[in-house]
Amino acid sequence: MSDLAKILIVSDTDADEIAQAVGPGFSIVRITDPGSVADSYAGVLAAVVVSSAVWHDADRRETIRNRADGAPIVVVTAESEAAESVVRHLHLGASTFVPKHKATYKLRSTIEQMVQLLDRDPIRATLRPFLVSTAAVYDFPSRLESSRLAAGFLDTVLAQFDLADENDRFRLRLAVSEAMTNAIVHGNFGIDSAIRETDPGAYFEAIEQAERSADADEKRVRVEFSVTPTEAAVAIQDDGQGFNTAGVQDPTSGDALTQPSGRGLLLMRAYTDSLEWNQTGNRITLRKGLRAP
Repeated sequence: MSDLAKILIVSDTDADEIAQAVGPGFSIVRITDPGSVADSYAGVLAAVVVSSAVWHDADRRETIRNRADGAPIVVVTAESEAAESVVRHLHLGASTFVPKHKATYKLRSTIEQMVQLLDRDPIRATLRPFLVSTAAVYDFPSRLESSRLAAGFLDTVLAQFDLADENDRFRLRLAVSEAMTNAIVHGNFGIDSAIRETDPGAYFEAIEQAERSADADEKRVRVEFSVTPTEAAVAIQDDGQGFNTAGVQDPTSGDALTQPSGRGLLLMRAYTDSLEWNQTGNRITLRKGLRAP
């Protein structure tokens, strides 16, 4: 590792003991108050290590899990901790665990494994020259969370093969998220964007009600990803009746830019090279040329 991987140790009782078990070769930050760790999570490259006592506390656990931002969480379990309790740790978001009485020899190797899994550079260097194409198809439920998942998947693929820099990946995530939201809200739920422009409260309440209805699971959004070294293409198809794509307003004309629906379309067009609809109007394909950073 060219830079020391950052390890956060969250414990109000045995942080020094855990740090000694981690050993040298890492940048270790000890945190005794999980409620004040916001800044400490910046640049986490390896893992967040917490004591089981901290992880058992619901409020502290939620704080750690929310701020870990995807970093794996290793729980150091108490010596007398039952198997059922350990399984519960994993169900509550821990990535793995190390029994405290084995920490002196097991914790360091566990963290080293995390570092290897998170280090994408060898994968990039090895695989990118041989990449021809990679594809995946997902069938999402009609929930706004699906927008984040679809955008996140594309970001993961682009990052894994080092096909776009962080700024371009962010823009593509935003474009895919906008298209997914349109498919769910307007396509499957049939909620008119005009409501948002006149009564935002009613608009979001309608979405919440729709997500609680049977339509959320019955009406799906099919997403087809296709990535080559030179292009990313994402096709998003909903189960709605579609619309007349010829009537799509230019998002830069008149007052369209100030309207929520206009801004969303503008972002999609700005962050991709092309948008293509099928004849029915319930399938859109976003394309973006790629140039490795």
